[in-house]
Amino acid sequence: MSEARHRLLSHANSLGAALLLAVATLLFTSVPSARAGEITVIDGIPHVRNEKPPGRQVTMTPREMWRRGGDDDDIFFGNIARIDHDDAGNFYILDRQQCEVTVLTAEGEFVRTLGRRGEGPGELYRPADFYLRRGGGVGMMQQFPGKVVLVDGEGVPAGGFTVSSGDGPATGFMALVDSRSRGDHVVIAGIDMAFEGGVTKQTYFLSAVDDAGVRQVTYLSKQNTINFADFVGSEETMDFIWWGQRWALAPGGHVVANMDRNQYRIQEFDASGELLRVVERAYESWERSDDELSEARQVLRAAVSGYPAPPTSLEIEETDPDISAIYARDDGSFWVRTSRGDRPEGGGVLTVLDAFDVDGHLTHEIAVRMQGNVGVDALYVCGDRILQVTNALGAFVAGHGGRADVDETEEEEKEKLEVVCYEVGGSR
Repeated sequence: MSEARHRLLSHANSLGAALLLAVATLLFTSVPSARAGEITVIDGIPHVRNEKPPGRQVTMTPREMWRRGGDDDDIFFGNIARIDHDDAGNFYILDRQQCEVTVLTAEGEFVRTLGRRGEGPGELYRPADFYLRRGGGVGMMQQFPGKVVLVDGEGVPAGGFTVSSGDGPATGFMALVDSRSRGDHVVIAGIDMAFEGGVTKQTYFLSAVDDAGVRQVTYLSKQNTINFADFVGSEETMDFIWWGQRWALAPGGHVVANMDRNQYRIQEFDASGELLRVVERAYESWERSDDELSEARQVLRAAVSGYPAPPTSLEIEETDPDISAIYARDDGSFWVRTSRGDRPEGGGVLTVLDAFDVDGHLTHEIAVRMQGNVGVDALYVCGDRILQVTNALGAFVAGHGGRADVDETEEEEKEKLEVVCYEVGGSR
């Protein structure tokens, strides 16, 4: 499997997939560093401009604890969309193929499954993502037609809802893509669609919803129009915060998000939707090689495979997105994964993260030392654990129509989908 292909998993989490990298939980000691960001107020909003990477880098080495799935386990994972954890340390693993959430203890022991395939209570097709409900259980999102299916902590159906703007009844022409929760605060990303002939006018949105699914606050939105008579699959026009993991829900219901794939620019909103600050960093975009361009084309083709008509052409950007993922931490700080950090120079380093403090100042870098590849495996931060999904790219592509150029060796590899749990190890 080519190195170019390995690097593309973070960009494969499109309309139906929530993807892909979350990395290790930082060091349990403070890191002294200068707060070098320059603050400029523009239209009343502080812009924190960090001009260059800091001189301080710390290293993290996670330790493997257990594995589930794979050839020798009685648990089977087909296509994992996302992993989360609750306050008790239990892990929740959404499988798109199985249409269920598998619950494991902190030690990796099986507890139960939540949800199932079907049209009845507690059932759905093609789940895109899920969120944890206060008091236990999950809200599972069906991609299209978009709806949320609620299941309690014992697996008992607990109702559900469709997402609406509050201006009238939901039309049903909506796709749901991503979701996160903190306590009672639930934020959902999706696509609101209006069809007219062979043209669909789409509104991409990132919104907080109430218990009935009514959108209360919209943090970010974007317009896109698709003419299916001449459908061009475009990385740029179809781009939004769900490509990779370019948004996170932080403490207090704050939303931290990167809207523009070609800019290292992060907006932070409070729960009510007020823009608090903009965080930037001087950055040179990564230019893709010919192999990387080819791989990006394959990923985009898989991503648009669920549309009503196949694209007449695909338009690929010359560069990777500057920001691959944003990870909010419980103390209000956050980490950023980048296209260049995903290509570290040091041997044994999986990725290098930019670490920002609560005010948006770039304080240090984190070199994550562990086996794997950020483009082939998915990683999720769950408290003081890292959960790695091996060969997640093959499962994603297979779940979106497969590829004609995948050889038999790769077919065998993609079947070995495992979840590997690591404890955050020593750092220096």
